[in-house]
Amino acid sequence: MKRNFAVFFALLFMVVLFQAGPVSAAQNEFGQAYSGTLADTNTEDRYTYTLTHSGTFTIDLQSYLGAVSIEVVDENNKEVFSHSVRGGKPDNPAKENYAVDLEEGSYTVIVERYSSSYNGSYRVTADFVSSQANEMEPNNGTEAAQKITLPHEPVTGFLSWNDAEDYYEFDVKQAGKVTIQLDSYLEAVSFSLINHTTDQRVWDDASVRGGKPETPKKEFFTVYLEPGKYYAKVSKYSSSYTGKYKLKVSHTAAGNTETEGNNGAVTAQPFPSTGTVKGLISWNDRADYYKLRVKSPTKVNIKASAFFYSEVLLLDENGEQLDRVTTYNGEEDNPHTQIITYSLTPNKDYFVSVSGYSSNSQGIYTLDIPELKPVTVQFKDVSSAYRPAVDYLVRHQITNGLSKTEFGVSKNISRADAAVWLAKALNLNTETARDSGFADVPARAVGAVNALKEEGIVGGKTDTRFGAYDSLTRGEIAIILQRAYQLSGNGSSSFTDVSDRYRDAVDALVANKVTNGISARSFGVSQKLTRGQLAIFLYRLSTK
Repeated sequence: MKRNFAVFFALLFMVVLFQAGPVSAAQNEFGQAYSGTLADTNTEDRYTYTLTHSGTFTIDLQSYLGAVSIEVVDENNKEVFSHSVRGGKPDNPAKENYAVDLEEGSYTVIVERYSSSYNGSYRVTADFVSSQANEMEPNNGTEAAQKITLPHEPVTGFLSWNDAEDYYEFDVKQAGKVTIQLDSYLEAVSFSLINHTTDQRVWDDASVRGGKPETPKKEFFTVYLEPGKYYAKVSKYSSSYTGKYKLKVSHTAAGNTETEGNNGAVTAQPFPSTGTVKGLISWNDRADYYKLRVKSPTKVNIKASAFFYSEVLLLDENGEQLDRVTTYNGEEDNPHTQIITYSLTPNKDYFVSVSGYSSNSQGIYTLDIPELKPVTVQFKDVSSAYRPAVDYLVRHQITNGLSKTEFGVSKNISRADAAVWLAKALNLNTETARDSGFADVPARAVGAVNALKEEGIVGGKTDTRFGAYDSLTRGEIAIILQRAYQLSGNGSSSFTDVSDRYRDAVDALVANKVTNGISARSFGVSQKLTRGQLAIFLYRLSTK
């Protein structure tokens, strides 16, 4: 009898102890411990909490029952989660902790007797840590997407039990490079970039893995885009991965000078009269076309520069390929350059197309055709007979004349100046060529003379003297040009002043229509070469 009384007294004491907190309160406080007893007359208790911001909702349960159920529901009575806690005893409670990421709203914690055979007491405490997110909910679709105006500060977003995806809308005002930085504090998250007009995915559910609350995973997504509206979508990789992320969208204008709509031969952009165009191959613009048309026979050098893997084609008016080059392994500040050299026929249409070699090949490119560039320098001593040749030299930066107003057409040219012109015309590497050994070459011509000697094009007066300041003769230039351009052919010239030393070189120049001499009977082998004459020779050879 005494034993039964002691047990009854102990149970009564526990009931009084654990009924200290309110049960089934209309609104409960975070951090406050609430206690209750479950029995036949009270099978469940409810605790309601209001989250004023998104964040992590944590529940600590201490159960003195053999088994108890704990459930969390939202304000629509939709279950957030439900668990059973087993093994609790009056003198040794079972302890469990649950955490769930939730959006702003009202949530109810239900502590319920697991079955009629389990009666006893419990204690429950709820806590909350704000996500500190500054996204603007709801942003769960394209129609409700949060608008971002570039440039912008990073947006902190939060994916939770009841928020599976967030959308952000931004406008690209000018074609260029878009970089999206995603810092994920989740173990795994998915990212998509969507074109508003076509609904096509630039990236479709790309995964960012390995993020932790204390060490975010940083991922950068870079793409070149045309002007338009786009959506950045951040979504849960799976229902079990929730948490915080940060999103930043950056944009750098390409500064391209092309006229868009030039995606085929029919809509090809006439090549600019400046001789240069800066274009962009982007995710949504995979090819650009330019139309070429010349009024006189022109040998063009189409210089294509790009840091991405591009394909550049020269096409005839029927779309047939005439030549092809590719750029690759370049860098943004050091693009790779390739040159297409081709002789264009007057009054015919040609097309230059630039495209990305693969879907990932994107970026800025330039096309440069020196032969099309206007010459703004107007030398007073250049007559119409010399104008095309002088314009050619200036356009290709071979020489700029003696002054702004004088080219020096009738003045003799020194061997040093001729070496500089020729090295530039031949595109020789003047930086790495071996030293020529000549002691009389001025600094401005050292690289050119080194390169020409290394190629076997020129020699010196002696082993140590180039004769840099000596005037070049017409006979000497004939030999030099034959070697430089590897000319051959029998011109069957009848010049009486050409010795055997010069015969093959002079005949080759005549055969290739570089010159016909100074008269029908005289080539002028020993005559000093003028700047105007060399200009004409190089201009005529440029079309060979």
